[in-house]
Amino acid sequence: MRTASVKPSQRNRFRVVTPNRTFEFQCESGEEQMSWIEALQNSILVGLSDLTDTSVQTASDQAERRHAILDTIYQEPSNRHCADCGAPSPTWASCNLVVTMCIECSGIHRSLGVEVSKVRSLELDVTMWQDDLLELFTVIGNKTANDHFMTHCRSSPLEKDSEMIIRDSYIRTKYAGAWCDRHPQWDDKDALSMELFDMVMGQDIHAAYKLLVTGASPMFVNPDVPEPTNTALAVAEASGNRTLIELLTQFAAKPTVSSHLSETSESDMEGRPSSVSFAKSSSSSYEAEMEMTGLVERDTPCFCELSSGTLRAYRSQTEREPLITIYYADMLSVEAETTAPDNADSTAHRFAVVLSTTYDCTYYFTAQTEEIQMAWVAAIKEVLSTTEDQGVAGTLRKCGHMLKRGPGAATQAFRKRYFKLDSDCTELSYHRDGEETGSIDMKKVTSLQRMYSKEGHCLHLVTSERTYVVQAECEEEAEAWMWALSTALVVGVEIGMQKLSNSHIPLVVEKCLTFIEANGMDSEGLYRISGRKAMMEKIKASFNTSAQDMILDPGVHTTHDITGVLKDYFRNLPDPLLTAQLYPDLLKAAQVNDHDAKLTAVRDCLWKLPSVNYYTLKRIMAHLVNVVERESITKMGISNLSLIFGPTLMTTESFAGSGLQATNFEFQVMSICLTYYTWVFQVSQEEIDENKKIQEAIGKINAISEKTHPVNNASQVFIVGVYVGPVSYGRTINANICTTDTAAGMLQTMSERQALPGDGSESYWPYVCLMGDDLRRPLSASEAVLPVCFAWGEDMNAKLALHNDNMVDLLSAQMAVAQSRVTGFALMRDKKSLFNKWQKRYLVLDGQVLTIAKDASSNPSLTVDLNCSYVYLGVENPKKAQPPTQFMMTITTRNELVIEEAKAFCFEDNVARVHWLASMYKSIAMHFT
Repeated sequence: MRTASVKPSQRNRFRVVTPNRTFEFQCESGEEQMSWIEALQNSILVGLSDLTDTSVQTASDQAERRHAILDTIYQEPSNRHCADCGAPSPTWASCNLVVTMCIECSGIHRSLGVEVSKVRSLELDVTMWQDDLLELFTVIGNKTANDHFMTHCRSSPLEKDSEMIIRDSYIRTKYAGAWCDRHPQWDDKDALSMELFDMVMGQDIHAAYKLLVTGASPMFVNPDVPEPTNTALAVAEASGNRTLIELLTQFAAKPTVSSHLSETSESDMEGRPSSVSFAKSSSSSYEAEMEMTGLVERDTPCFCELSSGTLRAYRSQTEREPLITIYYADMLSVEAETTAPDNADSTAHRFAVVLSTTYDCTYYFTAQTEEIQMAWVAAIKEVLSTTEDQGVAGTLRKCGHMLKRGPGAATQAFRKRYFKLDSDCTELSYHRDGEETGSIDMKKVTSLQRMYSKEGHCLHLVTSERTYVVQAECEEEAEAWMWALSTALVVGVEIGMQKLSNSHIPLVVEKCLTFIEANGMDSEGLYRISGRKAMMEKIKASFNTSAQDMILDPGVHTTHDITGVLKDYFRNLPDPLLTAQLYPDLLKAAQVNDHDAKLTAVRDCLWKLPSVNYYTLKRIMAHLVNVVERESITKMGISNLSLIFGPTLMTTESFAGSGLQATNFEFQVMSICLTYYTWVFQVSQEEIDENKKIQEAIGKINAISEKTHPVNNASQVFIVGVYVGPVSYGRTINANICTTDTAAGMLQTMSERQALPGDGSESYWPYVCLMGDDLRRPLSASEAVLPVCFAWGEDMNAKLALHNDNMVDLLSAQMAVAQSRVTGFALMRDKKSLFNKWQKRYLVLDGQVLTIAKDASSNPSLTVDLNCSYVYLGVENPKKAQPPTQFMMTITTRNELVIEEAKAFCFEDNVARVHWLASMYKSIAMHFT
């Protein structure tokens, strides 16, 4: 059992996985299942405890050491109780999460895997609890961990006598980050790792901990810092802060590649042949005991495992923590290297497997026979084949084998295929023998469902044409595919799997509500009148393509279209917003006779919702309260909205036939949420005041569309949606703009009519924006507004936006002192070669002509006439362009329908960018006053 792991399965089953075989057991009930899992996991934990070194000590010495460990860790008061259930005197701990726990919770932590939680006993593993690790627990401990992981938790606290099934769900949700205070860039690992580097430089161990548990890498190489202190761990080692070093080491940090490569030359990095044979368990999983060199001691015997595209090396087959982990995205190439023996009687070092990685490190694994060597090379090449056809490793979001059912009846057989999901989540292709046999257009997928059946772990991808059924090899793979595929979808996907806004609610909800509040709060029959079905389907498809980039345009979409999309979104959730699990409790709460008791019961039920569900419900209710306040205009009061949103937010398929009585109770729950909104959701006075200001601003913004704009009879008036702030925010106003209106004139008219947001103290300026917010240009004060907007085709998605940043002020100040001739260096990238690197170029601005050369002594390779060009802030598609700094500009030729000749530039800082922009704008007589 020491080499086994225990994992729950479906229908009261659990699996015991050993290196040689997997056993599956079925219990009579879920409670019995969890009891068996707990008992087996605790047995494994005790069996794995390292007591070998303490066996030579006396019993009194061991007891004294155990007491010393506990006394030290308990110096932090929060460590005296289990971090999860609060049980007193915990005797287990997670070394990387830096929390203490009881034995019941420790079993669940171990089931999460060592990559999530490294569990050790405080009483049994006495040899591993060194001073640095103990000090880490006194500095971090349960309080810091819970402050991070429990920031937005609305669930009832876990209790020491909680059932295992509740305990398991609670702990998994907690450490998956569902309740934590998400970092603004939580999904950008490189940005997190760069911030970690800065925190380690500043010796801020608490900030470093939060970044590490969010996903920052301690081994991320900072490109702006030379070796050897170009990683967070290297900086910590240089500082001598042993507690910080221990924290980074616990998060899988390994010694820097450069330092080890300097100690061990490539020619020396060889091992000795293993005497244990190679075992092949499946087409995608390989195991063997081999020897290796690389980021560990030379000639290190190890047990290697290749599974699901990840290579792990362990000191022995019984070890649960790998010495190294190499992910498929980091693998570059593999080859077999056969060297001559040292002498005629030796076969040492003959059969090596050489694996190169993206982080400039080469691993050497040596095998006993050529057969073992070639089997490993073939296995790793199968992993690499998923990326070689893309030209670069890591361009696929996910890949792997699954079974696919043929089209037609459910009796069709499953066939094994190799699936590839591209990095943009737009296409899922499947392959046989290296040849693509078909693909699924993820833009056409309207629903993604995970089904549990006797056939196994199936996923259903539903399109308007057919339903694709695929089956994963195991529960973990099914979960991984669900997460990967759901990033491409919004409608019909579990709410917890979707990309969230900064308000911790799904982007589709945030964008729909923002549009309605900016454009349709005074629409009669709001949420009652249906939208255009064809347009609603088009909007949902666009959200599924990219919720982040979807822009709702008041010139194209009506308020009723968006309210219809929002209602459909909630109706199509696999699990309702108020969850099927809470549905019976909510109905019981609604049936309580005593009024005050009923309110309390409903509120307590809502507090049990997962964090994203709770905050989404709160945002929806706040919005509907504002709708109720306009009942005289919208004709929609609490009763109308409750009848609509009760079934929309609560009803599930299993309760859909419960009848009128259930509908009545749903109506009561919604009525309570709306009538007692501030009490149910504990709304602070600060939130109330903020909402009031927002509503006043919306009233001012919409006032411009209700007033008649005096225009010249020879002019034509257009209703234009003007964005307030970044286009991606989606907040617009409808403005009547004449063909002769200039930027300054439009701004003055809006200011006189108090149609600008805020209290008038903020300074706005009109910009024309292309492709969302990628490219934006401030309009000259005397520039006509409409011709600029209409100069670009629909493909460029030109928008007019008002920004209140200080860029125009900076430009005006610099233009006052700008010279007609400017020279200097900048990084440049030609649009014709999207993936070319940024190159240093010498720029000369002389009047209205910009010349570009390789250096100051070279002849110009390019000349740009600014009179025939537009100069924008930003670059097109920055994710692909990967600009080295954020201080960018782009020069395009005027009146182009596509930006094929665009030239993008990056500057060292904003001062340099403003200097060049101001000089260029001044040369073509632009002004902002």
